[in-house]
Amino acid sequence: MSVHHQSLVGQVLFITGATSGIGLATLYQAVEQGAKVFYIARDEEKLQTLQEKMRRMGYETAYAVCDVAEKDQIERAVELCLKTFGRIDTFINNAGITSYETIEEIPLEEAKRVFDTNFWGVVNGSRAALPALKESQGRLINIGSVLSEVALPLQGIYSASKFAVRGFTNALRRELLATEPNVSVTLIIPSAINTSRRHEAYEKFGAIPPSHFVYSADVVARAILKASTTPMREVRIGIAAYIFPWMERFLPKVQDRLLANHFMENRQRRSLLEPLRRKELFPGHVMKSSIVAELSYRKSFLASGVGAGALFWLFLRKKGPSSHITT
Repeated sequence: MSVHHQSLVGQVLFITGATSGIGLATLYQAVEQGAKVFYIARDEEKLQTLQEKMRRMGYETAYAVCDVAEKDQIERAVELCLKTFGRIDTFINNAGITSYETIEEIPLEEAKRVFDTNFWGVVNGSRAALPALKESQGRLINIGSVLSEVALPLQGIYSASKFAVRGFTNALRRELLATEPNVSVTLIIPSAINTSRRHEAYEKFGAIPPSHFVYSADVVARAILKASTTPMREVRIGIAAYIFPWMERFLPKVQDRLLANHFMENRQRRSLLEPLRRKELFPGHVMKSSIVAELSYRKSFLASGVGAGALFWLFLRKKGPSSHITT
């Protein structure tokens, strides 16, 4: 049956990696706006605690313990969601892990685990969800990164996994345009987001130069939920999601040198400083909105181009330490 949703009220959302960061922010915003949510993660204790909170607040939610890297597990979770709520309107591939090692130093098992979660998790989730999304004429939303387009030293494997997510998402979108045009496929491209991954970087390296522009996970959640009601090809979050891909295309050698210098600075900090144990995720200012994301919601290409150009000019004028663009 055809189901077109212009509102989150009554929608059934499926969120992977929902116990922290972007997934958790999306869950809270979705239920507050009237959606029913089925969510998964690997940590059963966190899932149970979260479900108790949802029930106390009167929200319609359910969960399953699931590792997205395991095809059979996510297929069973999708089946449970369908048994519980009857359909899936929006499926959000959010689960992800990162690593902070050079290509030479990262253990091969760790590198494979990053790919198993970040890339194969998206493949497994998408394939499991597609029959239900075809039935509901729903939305598939994959979480990429600015590192889907720009490879960052010390996060080469993570960057490679996000490059793969982008390629997979674009190919799947084009296949569905030919066969199931009513199923929309969106790639969310965040820049630096205030999640536990930044905390992991602080702990591993002792200190990493803060970004000029770090965004709340709530900003990404709003973009995800916007795409749940209004089909969009891509949504970019933060100025770095425009600047770094632009430099990659037009000034690649300049970007090579900038990121190489940034890499050396971080290596020096790693060897000289004791790891910091910070309770907060990011000690600086965290932005609660993104102008470039708002422009992404508009259909005017001219407005987006002018806005991105203005922000790029402001970025170049801003002085301070090098940006760290991990999401």
